[in-house]
Amino acid sequence: MSDNVGTEEFGPLTAAEEADPSSKAEIESTAIADLSVESQLAHYKRREQELLEQNALNEDNFGLKRAQFMDLFKNTEAELNKQSLINEDLLKKSQEYEKIISKLEQEIEDVKTAASLAETARNSDLEDMTRRHKEEVASIQILMNDTLEQFQRSEEDNDIIELRKRIDDLENENISLKSKVENRDGLLSSVAKTFQKKISLGSSSSEPENLEDSMKKAQENAEILRSIVLPFEEEIESLKKQLSERDKELCRLKEGEIIDGSKTNEGMKLNDSMIDKDTSGEDVDSLKNNLHDISRELNHMQKLHDLSLEEWQLAQQVSSTDIQRIMQFISEEQQIKIEESQKEDKGRESTKNRLNEIREARAKLESEGNSSFLNLSNLDLSTSESTLDTSKNIKDSAEKCAKCGTISQKLEEVKEAEMKANSHVKTLERYLDSERQASARLRSYADELEDNLKVKSMEFDERICALRGDFKKTSDAYKSLRHHFNEMKNRLYLELNKVKDEREQAEIELRKFQAENESLLGKYGAHSAQLAEAEISLPTDPNEIQFYLLQTREELIKAKVAKEHIEEQLNSKILFIKDQIHSEQLERSRVEDALNTELMQVRKKLKEETDSKKQVMDDVSTLRIKVSSLQEDLNNSECVQRDFVKLSQSLQIELERERAKQTEVRWQNEEDIDECNKCKTTFTVTRRKHHCRHCGRIFCADCVSNTVLSGPQRRPAKVCQVCHTMLVPEAKPYFSQDLPEQST
Repeated sequence: MSDNVGTEEFGPLTAAEEADPSSKAEIESTAIADLSVESQLAHYKRREQELLEQNALNEDNFGLKRAQFMDLFKNTEAELNKQSLINEDLLKKSQEYEKIISKLEQEIEDVKTAASLAETARNSDLEDMTRRHKEEVASIQILMNDTLEQFQRSEEDNDIIELRKRIDDLENENISLKSKVENRDGLLSSVAKTFQKKISLGSSSSEPENLEDSMKKAQENAEILRSIVLPFEEEIESLKKQLSERDKELCRLKEGEIIDGSKTNEGMKLNDSMIDKDTSGEDVDSLKNNLHDISRELNHMQKLHDLSLEEWQLAQQVSSTDIQRIMQFISEEQQIKIEESQKEDKGRESTKNRLNEIREARAKLESEGNSSFLNLSNLDLSTSESTLDTSKNIKDSAEKCAKCGTISQKLEEVKEAEMKANSHVKTLERYLDSERQASARLRSYADELEDNLKVKSMEFDERICALRGDFKKTSDAYKSLRHHFNEMKNRLYLELNKVKDEREQAEIELRKFQAENESLLGKYGAHSAQLAEAEISLPTDPNEIQFYLLQTREELIKAKVAKEHIEEQLNSKILFIKDQIHSEQLERSRVEDALNTELMQVRKKLKEETDSKKQVMDDVSTLRIKVSSLQEDLNNSECVQRDFVKLSQSLQIELERERAKQTEVRWQNEEDIDECNKCKTTFTVTRRKHHCRHCGRIFCADCVSNTVLSGPQRRPAKVCQVCHTMLVPEAKPYFSQDLPEQST
């Protein structure tokens, strides 16, 4: 087989070479020389064996390194796969958490909108219910006022019922008289006797009864007037704050007067029908006169009230104009203010004239009121005289008994009128009962509405509490999810840093293996160069040489094949590792981009929060500054207000003093005054008394140091500070620097 290989490699031997003996001789001659070649060949074989062993060791080391590198590569690949799976899971979880967070935020927004809608609905319902409640209360108030008016009317009807009772008593007396006339023979004598008895009884008991009646009526009139005057006094006090209510009360009183007039007209109709029967008509006339007098007195009190109110308003106007005039002297433009005050003095004089007119009118009305009270007191005397006249009329009617038929006819008419009045009273009572029932129903309905309002308010409070609890739960869940998300993000950052470190370690290992491979390739090249340069000791036998060549050729082919196979494997592994590193870099860049976007969003939110916090802090600081400035303004205004109060009080005291001067002699006697009217220092031998030449009061020398030119000779006159302020418009007021002392 070696021969075949040799022939295949170097070609067949020629026939000349086989047959040529000289060539054989040359071969034999060279055999001796080949011995040295064989020794060299043995040396080269040993060297080749050493190189083969070294190559085997290198191959073994390379296999171990390759196995280690493959294990490391597989481990890194497995870890990268595991890390990629973890990253995918983390991304999925982060997406799920983001969806949950967005859903929770949407739910929170829905809850907020629902809460706002519920709050608005609740507010609208409360407003509607309060409006309805107010309307119902107003309607109930109107009904109550109507029922009160009807009750007052019923009280007035009670007087009519009492009059009717008196009519019934008179009718019973008439029936008893008729029965007595029928039982006795002489009608005239019986009537005369009964009338004499009545006259005797009336004359015996008329004086004490009249006195008692007059006392009772006087007490009733006093109570009526007291009941009228007291509410008017209360209304005078309340008119300062509630003028509108006073107008309503006046309208209501006027309506009451109209109703009283209508009732008195009905009473007049009934009384006109009963005058010819007996003496009850005159009592009704006296009651009617009393009612008219009371209404006149009511009008009189109303006029007094209006005049007193106008008087109070004018007095307030006069005092306010005085204070404003004094306060206007404080400003710099005194000439203009003095002209304006002079113009206002004209209006003030007119108001004073009007005030005097009102006082005169009030005095006249009070005198008229006293006369009306006297008239009311005289009414009782007139009623007593009317009873005496009725007794005389009864005596005259005794002489004229022929009128009994007309009296009976009028009694029947009175009875019919009484029946009609009773029916009218019953209808009014039924109407009153129905109104009372309606008011009771309205009260019950108002109570039900209040209960329903309370129940609804409790329900809304519960719903709001539940919504607040849900909002708190969702906010807690959102906070927990946010915390978990931050933890996962931090964990992911840690894992990415770890993967980055491992990738850098793998790159370091790859560079190390590449360096080792390059060093092995360099050693192989160096050994091959050494082999190429080294002397080759070939064997002398051609067959051996051929066999050796063939063997080395086969080994070389095997080494080349193994080298190519190893290079292909390493190239494929390097490409795979490069692809894996590229994919890992892409994944890393994608995760970094996602995290950077999220970090940018978080930073943006943090910036917004910090900006809002800064804005809130700025607002708080501005509000604190405003509060401090407002507090200072409040303190200053309070101080100024206190000063103005003291000033107004002192000015009011000075004004009262000036007004009191009009009612007494201005010039004070030196013997009556022991201390200065201004500084209150007592006078001694060294501290002399000095008169103010304008007001006439006594002051010390320091308090009358101001002078004013007076008279045509323009002589200087010493005046006090107040008079100097009033007489010299250009001078500063005496209270411009220091407040005047308040004298008790």
